[in-house]
Amino acid sequence: MTAKFGIDLKKAREHPSSKLLDFEFWSDERCVFVAELKTITRYPPSEETGWDITHHSHVELSAVRTENSPNRVANLIGKAFTQLELRPEPKWVILLNDADLNLLDLKEAVQGYLDYQSLAGTVVTNTSSAHVAQRLKKTLAHLDALLWIERSTSQYSYFCISEEGLGIYQRYFAKKSPAEVHFSWGVSP
Repeated sequence: MTAKFGIDLKKAREHPSSKLLDFEFWSDERCVFVAELKTITRYPPSEETGWDITHHSHVELSAVRTENSPNRVANLIGKAFTQLELRPEPKWVILLNDADLNLLDLKEAVQGYLDYQSLAGTVVTNTSSAHVAQRLKKTLAHLDALLWIERSTSQYSYFCISEEGLGIYQRYFAKKSPAEVHFSWGVSP
């Protein structure tokens, strides 16, 4: 974060009212926000990681599993929140993507659906993650921002969830980085 935004996150100090969390950002002798980093890990296809494996020969196989990316993202956000929830400062969750997930998985986890359009123009709405979004809704109500980082490209996407999250973005981030910014969850610039 220092190189990209000129902001130096410090390892969090122990605080009597919360579980150990990862980072704090201080400015003018006050804690501006607290943050928890969660890494989205890549799991190679195996039966242990939930894949149905079919061996076609001694060297060829195929692997299939039910799409669980939105649920994985929501679970990590929930785990991060449990480490942040007792702190009074604005709360950020930083998701470091080391897997083959993308921002659409985060979008689907938050809104509970994705629209797919065929080449003919037909739009199909996949609502299979509605239960994930319903579960995540209460958690998001207590967070101020999400930061999605693609480790492979170092691209950042910032999601303002609250007015306070938007204010922090505008004060500390907007002038220092051309990050992709999303204001789709009830906050507008």
